[in-house]
Amino acid sequence: MFKTYLSEQEMLRRFGALPDTRFTVDQRSKNDLRLRLPGRNLYKLLRWFKSRQDRELFPFREFYEELVRPGIVAREAFGVFDCKYHGLRHLPLRFNSCSQYQQLIVAEIYELRPTDGQLELLRKVRGRHYGGG
Repeated sequence: MFKTYLSEQEMLRRFGALPDTRFTVDQRSKNDLRLRLPGRNLYKLLRWFKSRQDRELFPFREFYEELVRPGIVAREAFGVFDCKYHGLRHLPLRFNSCSQYQQLIVAEIYELRPTDGQLELLRKVRGRHYGGG
């Protein structure tokens, strides 16, 4: 989940966007880029998103939250890592039956470029969790 550096008031002013109230906001989800907006403002929001201004740009926090914090990989081994940006992708706009709204999912694609030591650790993790080598 991307983070925005714009306030709720600024998101409302620029895009008519309101927070998605289906999710409880806590310290980890604060400033998540999960919102509702009028369809007429979708392309304006996407232009802003593609500009990479005032939002999270790199996958470091997400990597930490998904892999380091739960103990899947060691913080000491992955305190620093390299990745290559492959671009922006989005799924087609579709109706979400749970929310009863149209939904657009946007993702940035990164390739992890581990050191030899990090790669060896990842292979061990894969073997431990998936029974493969």
